[in-house]
Amino acid sequence: MDFGPLMATVAKAALFVVKKVSGLLDRVHSPVMVLGSQSMLSPERVGELVDAVDQLGMPVFLTVMARGLLGEDHRLQIRYKRKDALKHTDLVILAGIPCDFRMDYCRVLGPGARLVAANHSKHDLNRDSERIPRRLPRKGFNLNRKPDVALHADPLLSIVALARETTVRDGNLWIDPTDFRKGSISM
Repeated sequence: MDFGPLMATVAKAALFVVKKVSGLLDRVHSPVMVLGSQSMLSPERVGELVDAVDQLGMPVFLTVMARGLLGEDHRLQIRYKRKDALKHTDLVILAGIPCDFRMDYCRVLGPGARLVAANHSKHDLNRDSERIPRRLPRKGFNLNRKPDVALHADPLLSIVALARETTVRDGNLWIDPTDFRKGSISM
């Protein structure tokens, strides 16, 4: 009997969905990416993820296990005032983090902001309700926002595929990450 480790199957995002997200990126002016723990499940491939983040050229927040991915002073990394940035964005890409209490259930997104999510868990992508905290109204209350585009796939592979399909951004960031790093931004 073989008692070696089992090989996990990793889902890749469908190319037509990746192209749809790429088209959204071409039409927006203030995108933000949030990388969560699931984007770090293949540590041997994090170099590809860093390259993809660089190529996409949008401000990025790192959460939980993704912290440290971009080093200490990466030009795109933002550390503070995530809620303020999300209020002013027109597209949010959640890669490997659910739209739950950590993201304030995506209620902080500005009006008209599009939401793209890549997640291993189909449940996390499609859930529209969760245990509702007592302080919130219960009747007719939709706690989680469903993504406009959902990629039921590996977040790392999804971001790498998106970078391949997207033209390089011009490098002019809509916000200055150094202001957010210091925590001194007022938008």
